This record gives sequence, structure tokens and C-alpha cells, in this order.
Amino acid sequence: MDLYDVSEGYPSLEAALSRLRSKALFIGIRSDFLFPAARVRWLADQVRAAGGEAIYAELDSPHGHDAFLKEWEQMTSALNLIKE
Repeated sequence: MDLYDVSEGYPSLEAALSRLRSKALFIGIRSDFLFPAARVRWLADQVRAAGGEAIYAELDSPHGHDAFLKEWEQMTSALNLIKE
């Protein structure tokens, strides 16, 4: 997962992200060291800059990367954003 590059095979990150045609939900977790919230937010911003519809939500949890498995109320709230 550390080597994945969404822009591989495209001339730029913007070119890769501009292909998105559906809403994209990005969920950052403040205590996540594997995928820092600031980086997740940055990627959502890049999708918007490329013309996509990106939604960003942030969970506040001490559980780090595993918060998506433990913070059901916060996750449900974030997932409901995609319906709006």
C-alpha cells in the first residue's frame, strides 16, 4: 500500500483524478499515522481541483488507523454525507 500511486500510467496526478465521474468520499482520522488526515484532505482537495466531486470528513479518535473499525457513529455520519 505504501507504493501505490494513483497517477501511475497517467501524465500527471491531475490527469488521473480528472477521470473520476462519481462522488468520492475521503475520510481522514486525526490520529492515523499510516494515512495522515492532512494527506487525505489534500487528496480530496486535488480531486476537487481536477473537477471532481470530493467530500471530506474527519474522525476524531484515539484509535489511529483502526478508528474506522471502532467509531461506528462517526463512520455512519461520514458515510451519510455521500447521500446528500
